[in-house]
Amino acid sequence: MFAFVFMQTPDSAAAASPLHTGGSQHIFDDAYKSQLSCVVVDDIERLLDYVPIGPRFSNLVLQALLVLLKKAPPQGRKLLIIGTTSRKDVLQEMEMLNAFSTTIHVPNIATGEQLLEALELLGNFKDKERTTIAQNVKGKKVWIGIKKLLMLIEMSLQMDAEYRVRKFLALLREEGASERPSKGVGCTVGLLSLSCFTKLPCHKTGKNSMSSAQLHHALGAHGGNRASWWLA
Repeated sequence: MFAFVFMQTPDSAAAASPLHTGGSQHIFDDAYKSQLSCVVVDDIERLLDYVPIGPRFSNLVLQALLVLLKKAPPQGRKLLIIGTTSRKDVLQEMEMLNAFSTTIHVPNIATGEQLLEALELLGNFKDKERTTIAQNVKGKKVWIGIKKLLMLIEMSLQMDAEYRVRKFLALLREEGASERPSKGVGCTVGLLSLSCFTKLPCHKTGKNSMSSAQLHHALGAHGGNRASWWLA
């Protein structure tokens, strides 16, 4: 169980968080106080104020992150750093990928079976409701990211119980989630930096590849806030 977990998102950065204003050292100092800590840096390219026109980004935040990612924790302390990005090519050009120990490709949910696995792990729908959903997505291709799925679930849960499944399936169709786009669209890359950390088991579906649900399960097994891993 992680004694300290901090999740940095672009939303919190916009609210003048320590990481975005140059005080990122405080976050890691707090993490170093515990023997087992985890820092999640979500959507790194947005934290760097990256825009493709130019391109432009904050070199100050980039250099601060690079220093902290490469810094070893104090003796007797273990720190797991998780970063997420949908622009691996950008981080490669910024020479940030080398600061992480490994890279895990997290594709979108692509089949009805994967969708049902995700719904079972999330636990928002009852068994009977998931059975109805299974009948509608069985043998069909879907294409949806986990963040989008969470949003659709939340919208459907606002309905009365008897209409929730119908609403969820309608939202899937409206989002075009049953039609797979061109290869490489909408994928996320997870970056893991293991500082003096034991090996993290990965349930691989292919070479350096994990489904969103499997990444959620693998990270959750290490005692973190499982909901956070879905959002990362």
